[in-house]
Amino acid sequence: MGSGSSASYSNKESPCTAQGSGNTVNCTVTRTGSTASSPGLSNDPQARIVELTGSWSEQGFVDAIVDRDTSIVALYLKSGMKATTLHEGASAILFGFQGARTQNGNPVALVKTFQAAGFKVDDELDDSYLMGALTNNDFPLMFNTGLAPKGYTGGYQGGTFVGSLLFWIVQRAAWAGPTDQDIQVIKYLISQGADCKIPLSFLKYNGPIALAGTSPYKKLLPMMQSCAK
Repeated sequence: MGSGSSASYSNKESPCTAQGSGNTVNCTVTRTGSTASSPGLSNDPQARIVELTGSWSEQGFVDAIVDRDTSIVALYLKSGMKATTLHEGASAILFGFQGARTQNGNPVALVKTFQAAGFKVDDELDDSYLMGALTNNDFPLMFNTGLAPKGYTGGYQGGTFVGSLLFWIVQRAAWAGPTDQDIQVIKYLISQGADCKIPLSFLKYNGPIALAGTSPYKKLLPMMQSCAK
């Protein structure tokens, strides 16, 4: 387990190259140099994405999320993609919040882009791949309380996370510690009324089992306790 140390990724173990559901996650995207507001482009979101990036695809949507390219993400959302669109077994929005893996752009602006398209901060997300790829398959952890979301099966390799964006970020951050960007997003989600009771229950459940005394636990627990009051 990370126990507060910074996660590092070789090319082999990076979530951008790790295998999931038989496919490789490609975190690169080629831009044409135009912007989503460039004149003379199609008014159809899907056609505009093709004009700007060369193609329209689920992979292109995830690439834009990884890059936190909010203008392209917004076009994909207008074209029918959703925060919950599954890619490699993980809800697409989650690829924008990978913690210790350096990502450009503003993570809060990315959340706001999804909110503008109808995303609610407590919407249920699924992940049977990304959190494991980011934590050497240590997470998701067991969570056997009455607040565990239906379908959550953490505690063994290949387990499935089910829950909100806040819960996902808190649990992923419990492995190697919350980054400054994690804390920004956590505070923003709390300001938007995100439910802290589930991540708090998760931290309390796993404190005696795996997390108590670790630096990430000490940072995250007070944040969730304050929020859940």
